[in-house]
Amino acid sequence: MRTISIHTVKPAEPTWNGLLPLSILDHISVMTHAYVVYFYDKPIQNNLCVTSTNKIVETLKNSLSRVLVPYYPLAGRLGWIGGGRFKLECNALGAELIEVESTMKISDFGDFYSSSDKFYNLLPEIDYCGRPIQDLPLLSVQITRFACGGLSVGLAMSHIVADGLSAFRFVKDWARLTRGEPLEVAPLLDRRIFLVDEGVDEYSVIREEVDEGGSMKYFSQLGIGN
Repeated sequence: MRTISIHTVKPAEPTWNGLLPLSILDHISVMTHAYVVYFYDKPIQNNLCVTSTNKIVETLKNSLSRVLVPYYPLAGRLGWIGGGRFKLECNALGAELIEVESTMKISDFGDFYSSSDKFYNLLPEIDYCGRPIQDLPLLSVQITRFACGGLSVGLAMSHIVADGLSAFRFVKDWARLTRGEPLEVAPLLDRRIFLVDEGVDEYSVIREEVDEGGSMKYFSQLGIGN
């Protein structure tokens, strides 16, 4: 595995800046990223290769920049606000895109059902211990080129900012823009319906933050005071 380049991909257009409210469910989510990897064979049409890998990577980079416009929170950063809680700052700092080259072939991964350390090499590495949380990208993408001409797209998306359904919707919309198609429906980013109601005075999350020594332990326990 050889890293070719690391890019910061920012929204293609100016986006809203500010703090986006997080719900209780967001605050008690584990401070990790959710991972998924997609495999794509060498592109062919009429038995002829029509698109180079370089062209595909450049297309993915451009479409990622465009999809971050409606999904602008993924280009932001998290921060601590005390009480084990987070803030989501929409600041358009961008997502991370890593290009990697591998001597392996897609066929080397077999049936894709077997658990293997080989898959971890296809995913972005998020350094929770070595970097402060406000410096960590909420979305990191690793594009790996294989010797067979195929490639994989590995994603790491903050579990605090997006759940599984939201992540799937993001990938689907990214794919639409990559194909040159418009989005069917813009994502709904209004989180007010998930905020704590007026009957709850305060709440805190018991969590041990990442310290300088690199240890990270946390408890997803919620305390609500009346």
